[in-house]
Order: sequence, then C-alpha cells, then structure tokens
Amino acid sequence: MTSEQNTIRKLAAILFADIVGYTALMQKGESMALAILARYEEITINQVAKFNGEIVKTYGDGSLILFDSLVDAVTCAQNMQLAFQKTPIVPLRIGIHVGEVVRKGNDIFGNVVNIASRVESIGVAGSVLLTKDANQRIKNQEVITTQLLGSFDFKNVDEPIEVYALVHEGLCVPDQLELPVKGKSIKPSFLSSSNSTLILLGVSMITIALLIYFQFLKPDHGDVIQLPAAKVQAINATEQSIAVLPFRNMSGQDDLEYVVDGMTDAIISRLTRISDIDKVSSFTSISKYKNTNLSISEIAEELGVKYLVQGNFQKSGSKFKIRLQLILGNTDDQLWDHEYSGEWNPNEIFGMQAEVTETVAGMMNSSISATEIAAIQKMPTSNTEAYNLFLRAEFQRKKNNQSAYSIAIPLYEQTIELDSNFCDAYIGLAYIWTTGGLVWGIYEEKEAWQNSRALLVKALEIDSSRLESFLQLEAGTFYYDWDFTTSEKYLAKRRRTNTYYENDMDIDYLVKTSRYEEALELVKMKLEIDPSRPIIYAFHAEVLYFLSRPQEAIDLLKSSDLSFNDNMWYLREAAKLSYYLGEYESFYQRLDQLLTKFADRSPIHYWFQAIASHLKGNTSEAAKHISQINKKYEEGSSGSPAWFMALYYFHTGDQENGFKWLQRSYDRHEVEMTWLQEEPLLAKVKNDPRYQSIYSKMGFPILLKE
Repeated sequence: MTSEQNTIRKLAAILFADIVGYTALMQKGESMALAILARYEEITINQVAKFNGEIVKTYGDGSLILFDSLVDAVTCAQNMQLAFQKTPIVPLRIGIHVGEVVRKGNDIFGNVVNIASRVESIGVAGSVLLTKDANQRIKNQEVITTQLLGSFDFKNVDEPIEVYALVHEGLCVPDQLELPVKGKSIKPSFLSSSNSTLILLGVSMITIALLIYFQFLKPDHGDVIQLPAAKVQAINATEQSIAVLPFRNMSGQDDLEYVVDGMTDAIISRLTRISDIDKVSSFTSISKYKNTNLSISEIAEELGVKYLVQGNFQKSGSKFKIRLQLILGNTDDQLWDHEYSGEWNPNEIFGMQAEVTETVAGMMNSSISATEIAAIQKMPTSNTEAYNLFLRAEFQRKKNNQSAYSIAIPLYEQTIELDSNFCDAYIGLAYIWTTGGLVWGIYEEKEAWQNSRALLVKALEIDSSRLESFLQLEAGTFYYDWDFTTSEKYLAKRRRTNTYYENDMDIDYLVKTSRYEEALELVKMKLEIDPSRPIIYAFHAEVLYFLSRPQEAIDLLKSSDLSFNDNMWYLREAAKLSYYLGEYESFYQRLDQLLTKFADRSPIHYWFQAIASHLKGNTSEAAKHISQINKKYEEGSSGSPAWFMALYYFHTGDQENGFKWLQRSYDRHEVEMTWLQEEPLLAKVKNDPRYQSIYSKMGFPILLKE
C-alpha cells in the first residue's frame, strides 16, 4: 500500500498534556519524580481508554492524545486533572484544540496539533485550556463551564487566538498575572477600567518583590557585588542586551575545546529563549573573542551590548567546574560572581545551565514567563554519551567546511542512535545538509534537501516550538523548492509574530524579489540587534548597490574588510559585489583572500577565477576554470554549475551559450536560479523571449521590471 493510501484526513480533538517543571522535579529527587511520572502514565492510559481516545505520542513527561469527540476530550481532561490532585500530586497542564488533522500511519500532522501545543504551553499546573474553536463547540453542554482568559498571539500561528479555561471545582483557572504574557496580545475580559489600576499596582508590587528576590534573597546563586546607587540606577535603565564571551578552557587539555564551546553556546541558547532580553549576541559573533586583547568595554561596544558574561571551565574525569562573572560592559564593573561544580552528567550539566540563565536574567531585571522557565529547564537528553557526541558534532559543524562536515555527520548520527528524541541533534545535522546543498556544492541538491527536510520534520515532532527548525524549512522552501507563494506567507507570518529579524534568508529573499527598501530596513534592524555579524555587512553593501548607491556600498565594504576578511561568508559576498561594482582590484584582492584562507572549491570559486582571468585578458586560464565548472555539471554536482556557466557567457557577451546554460540551470532546478529576477548580468537580456519564457515559469511574486 502506498503512503498516499495510508494518509487520512479527519476532524478530531487534540489534547496536549505536559508535566510542569518535571526537569526541576528530577533534580530535587529522582525517586519522587519517577513516582509522579508513573502515576501520570497510569491515570492517563486509563482515562484516555475510558473516553475512547488514543495516545498518539508520549514525550517522557507529556502526551499528544487524539479524540473523535470533543466532549470526550474535555471530560477526559477534567477527570485526569481531578485524579492528579491526589498524592503524589501530578502538576499537569492541558491544552485542547479541534480541527482537521492528517493521519499518516501511527502519526498525525496539521496546524491543529501546533495550536493545541501552543495553548497548553501557557497553562499552569491543574489547568485545562481550550481554544475559541473548541469552546464554541462545547459551550451548550450544560455540565461544562469555561471562562475567557484573553486573546493571544502565538509564534507560528497566523492570527490571535482566544483562550478559555475549563471551570470546575478542583481545577485551576489561571489568574491573568500567572500567564506568560511577554510577546502575547492579551485582551482579558475582566480588565475593565475600574480595576485596571489595582492590577497595575499588583504588577508593580510583584515586580518589586521579584527584584528583591533576585538581588538579595535567592539562595545559592553566587555573590552579588554591591555597587553605588547611581550605578545601580544606570544598570536598571539600560537596554536588556548581553553577550556570553567564550569560556576559557582551564582543563589543560586542548581536546576538550569542544566541551568549552558547547557550554558557552548552551548558555547563549537558553538566554535567547527569554523574550524580555532584547539582544543576545550569537555564538558566531562572540567566537572571535576567544583569544583577544580587547578590554571588556571595547568588546561590549563592538557587540553593542550592556552586559557580558565571562567564565573559566574545567573538566577532569567525571567532574566539572565553572566560574562565571556578570560584568557591566561600559564600566567594567563586576555585578555577580559564582562557581559551580558537579558530576558530568545531564542532570547536573543542564541544571547548572538553567540556573545560570535564570540568575543572569534576574541580575538584568529581565522577567521570565512560566513557559520560558520550562524551556530553559528542559533537559535536551538524559544520555551523557549522546551529549558528548553532540558537543563534538557541533564543534565540527561550526567550522563550516566540507572536511569538518564529514566528521560531524557520523557524530550526529551516533548521537541520534543513542537518543532518538534529542531534538538539537536533528537540527544540527539538518543544517549541514541544508547548507551543503546550496552554493558551496558539497552535497547533491535533491539529496541534501530530502535529508534536511526529513530531519527537520522529525525535530518538530519532538519539539514543535523550536524556531530553528521552522527557519530551515522555510529557507529550503525558497531555495530548493522555488515556492514563492509559500515563502510570501512565511514572510508575512514572521512580520506578524515578530520573528522577522531572526532569519537571514529574508534579506536575500527581499532583494531577489525587488524590495530593496524593505531589505535595507531589515539589515538595519539586524545590525542594531547584533552589529558584529560579518554576513550582514555584506548584505548591507549589496542592498545599497541595488538601491543605486554604489559609492556607499564601496565605502562600506572597505571599512568592513578590516574586521571580516577572515570570514568565508563575508569574503564570498564581498568578492561578488566588488565585481558588480566594477571595483576589479578589490575583487582580485578579496578573491585571493578567499582562495588562500579557505580550502573548499565549488562552482562559484571557479566562476570567480574565470571572471578574474577574463578581465585580465588571460583567456586560456579562463577556459581552464570554465572547464572545471563544466566538469562539476557533468558530475551532477550541486553549487549551481550550469548557472555559473551561464553567467560567465553573459559576462563575455556570448548570449547563445548564456541562454543554453541558463535553460540547463532551470532544468536542473539549481538553487541559484532564485537570482533570475535580479542578477545584474541578466539585466540586458530581460526583453529576450528566451529569458521571459524561463522567468514566467519561475513564479516570482513581483512583476518583471522593464
């Protein structure tokens, strides 16, 4: 039977259930946590069977459950929560949505699943939350009572959703102040003008209490350095921005560098999950400060952040120790200092990472929602060996070259074999395939995208909240599928959900669809968030070029070269742009740096070399490089060899060969064909019927410009 025959669409009620703070429970006492989990599983299995439901998936401390009847789903949820109030109490939250799902084998898919998960995530222990659609269908049931909590904007959901709480003796109806409101559009029915002042007063009192708690009362979080009142006031008034500098390896073992980098990245990753922190510098941005003579204030200025974390890491056998400091960047004042030590196992490693994150956020006076705390405290894996393999794989992946990728792939695969629910391993491995099939030509395009997509789908099955998975899928939809219609929807959704700035692909997409002003706004936004990323400066210059501001583009590249001429991505884009700008000496210099500093060779490198040789009048040398591109094409290589063959011939004025290779690029569905509308070398042939024929089949969302 085919997979199509196994696929069924049906209306269903989806119930998501999750034990609140299970990781923290494990850290406090494994025996009690396991008893709670066993009780959860026993009651859930019995109640779901009683109400004709089906447990589709279990997530260790949660479940995805399917019902044909919404009334059965709500009644089952109510009975589960009432049963869980007896000792040992199970702190469960439940979310319910109704709609069409796609059933394929033993799994289910559809937006209804995503929405149910999102609604569950804002609940509290003892609550059952329902969407407006679900509430509409059961509101006439006399034995079921609900209460409107408000209208919420959820990530990756197009429109705000009204959320209701099930009301019953023994169930918890969340108070508005308990809900994780950051980033949400809340319109609670009870927030009238008569009591809004009291609520705001309550918020203020809670905020003050939290500040006192984090600053003075919270135990075991290290030494808080008391500063003069004027400096404390200045700290509180600053933008919430931070960088975690590369931890220093104090183990005396160079082969543990991958562990040290992994610890640094883990703290960064957790801080990025706190929406009240405006800016967290990426690992890529901070890597260059691993061996630097710059002062703390100079680094803070370069990165555009107010706070910095620096630390020393040691690992010896099964023990680890880490000493951390939180520093105010512009004054170099130390705000907090603490040392952590423990066994090298997931419970203690991830517990330390979560505690550091929460403490640092508290010192910054950044609020953390219940959902964010749950995400920060979540254990990615409970398998020590799997985590070690993952750190080694990540260390290699971040080198961004073919040799390192070949080492990383089997490490990721071994990680997944040891823990098939380790979401981060799927995302990291997918990144290698996604990137390797693009312009660098490491893996065959079709294979790369098939592998990447399968891994990302699996990652989303494990954790549907991971933005990294969605962003990679959206990039593949554009580059590999040429699906402009869906890409437009993704772009609109990211604007609505305030994730617009998180995807570099958006700049490329906006330029390739002729929206230069919007691309410039996005570039400026990204530079405000993180002014240290090399590729954004290359994109900035590119946008200025397309806005017919060539001198500004030239000046920007010249000033950026000093900082970023050791970055592969920057040099590639800067070399290409300097050629288009007619800055041939700069083109030759950047190309020489690219070829000298990085060993990988793909069609774009040979194209650069062919263009440079032709410009210098060395036609025999140009022919040699063209032959290398042609060989890549005959081998079926990715990296868009037919596209670069076409560009070379259009550069020389040979339109016949140019169009022959352009058609071949289209026929092979090469990713660089996404440049068709805006490629400068094609500007003079846009009225040619051969160009227009190919263009009409690509499906660009913007009309062809004259």
